[in-house]
Amino acid sequence: MIKREKLALLEYTYSINLIEIDGVEYCITASEARSGDILLISTGNGSIQKITGLKGGVMSIIPIPEENGGFLAIQRFYPIFDSAQAELVHCRIVQTGEPELTAEVETVFELPYIHRFALIGHAGARKIIAGALCGGKSFQDDWSKPGFVNCYSLDSHFKPVQCTRLIDSISRNHGMFIRPDGTCMVSGDEGVWAIDAEMRVTKLLDMPVSDLFMYDLDGDGADEMVCISPFHGDRLSVLKEQSGNWTELCGCGINFGHSVYAGVCGGPFVLSCSRAGDKRTDIWSFTCDSGRYALESSEFTSGVGAANIVVKSVGKSIVFYAADHGCGEVARYTVTR
Repeated sequence: MIKREKLALLEYTYSINLIEIDGVEYCITASEARSGDILLISTGNGSIQKITGLKGGVMSIIPIPEENGGFLAIQRFYPIFDSAQAELVHCRIVQTGEPELTAEVETVFELPYIHRFALIGHAGARKIIAGALCGGKSFQDDWSKPGFVNCYSLDSHFKPVQCTRLIDSISRNHGMFIRPDGTCMVSGDEGVWAIDAEMRVTKLLDMPVSDLFMYDLDGDGADEMVCISPFHGDRLSVLKEQSGNWTELCGCGINFGHSVYAGVCGGPFVLSCSRAGDKRTDIWSFTCDSGRYALESSEFTSGVGAANIVVKSVGKSIVFYAADHGCGEVARYTVTR
């Protein structure tokens, strides 16, 4: 069963995460619009505050664990792919009040077409892995110039002190996932790479992948790769590594796939978000019958077109917060199976 609660209206809502401030949990979410808002929503009482100080086009938000209310964000990535001025910024909430909060915003680095990033390492020794969607555009659908992936070593003030190129050529990097051991998975048109804690890069897969999530769905102790392909694609797949090669166990059709998650709630499941067609968010049961694997749709919500989600376990339920771009709402879903 899926229970959906509308938390806020937010036109072109795109990025979303959970952040703790003064011991209180909030959902932080932002619009991709040029003048788009950033909202801080209490997950407890539902109160809503607007954060001012950023410039819109916020593609991704990642809290900084060692900073109370501090976060990193991509800004100035405007629709559609108007992002030659995109940058990563360090934000601190410096003034509180109702109904607005003021953030002090400092540029960490400028990176045209930055679309995804990951914060790794520990306090005082942080690094950022960041990917550029492309290397430049002459027109909206120009994908002739591949992007790249860099690692930025930061000082204690979140200023870059070193930049290392990790992947020289990657087009339409849309997927980035951090595994429990710190390995960063990166995906694009050319396939999937793994970047370990020593910044060693290994190519795992050659097929185009938009977004990915790693989870042991079949319970054998090894993670499967759950992915959307190709870019903003129409195929949801569960891949398994067998004898050094990743092969599809099962899959199904989706429409403009944009986000994916896998876990266990009354059994293994996959969550996918489509932004076109009927704009469904689907819960797929992962099943195995006599060695035959399948994804079977068990629950769905249509008309929402989620751009991104953030998921947490609450007791025997899964709770996820969604930037439901297709209807301009921020919502909380509780899944009980």
